[in-house]
Amino acid sequence: MSLIAKWHEEILMLIQGDVEVTTPEKTFTPKQRETIDLSEDDEYYLKNICELLIMFWQVSTHQYSMINKNSMANSGEIMDQFEQCIKDGTIIKIEIDPEIISRELKEAESDLETSERSAAENIFKWATIQGHHSLQHSFNALLFSKGYSAIGNPCLISGIKKFFVSAGIFDEYYIKDFEYSHKISEGEELEYNNKEDFAIHIMSSAGDILEIARNETGY
Repeated sequence: MSLIAKWHEEILMLIQGDVEVTTPEKTFTPKQRETIDLSEDDEYYLKNICELLIMFWQVSTHQYSMINKNSMANSGEIMDQFEQCIKDGTIIKIEIDPEIISRELKEAESDLETSERSAAENIFKWATIQGHHSLQHSFNALLFSKGYSAIGNPCLISGIKKFFVSAGIFDEYYIKDFEYSHKISEGEELEYNNKEDFAIHIMSSAGDILEIARNETGY
């Protein structure tokens, strides 16, 4: 197979339909499989056109794939992340233990109080991190109250979304606060790393979730 024919085959495999390709001297579509006698200039232009078409196809297909996945996720047509975590062993079924739930809520309260003290001393990055820890303990308590324990934040979040966000008990923006403050706790240099207003926002979210967790668990 000639180099030009190989390019034709690649384009045919990637692009459906009649896509016109134009070189300085000729115009044809990828569906023309016959050998075409092209000059060196034609080959140069055709090669570049083929490469661009392939690149465009790969990018556009990836974007479509991501859009389609998001659409499927929104409509519940892809595997639920919570179920995937169970399958992977990163969410496990546990007995509901009031003592453990109560301990998590006490830790959440303690971290929130420490966060407030740090903010009062203008140590806003540490206040944000402690607010994040408070959120995490409250989320743990909530998931424990449903008889599950999660390993790692992604699976913890999937459980919280399944049992509490989906049920309308609280809004998903609390999850966003948790995720963003987690990045700060991991040492990422972010815009709100040492900002008073953000630290206060995280403390407020932590307080809200702690109150919700107490109401939901009864502890």
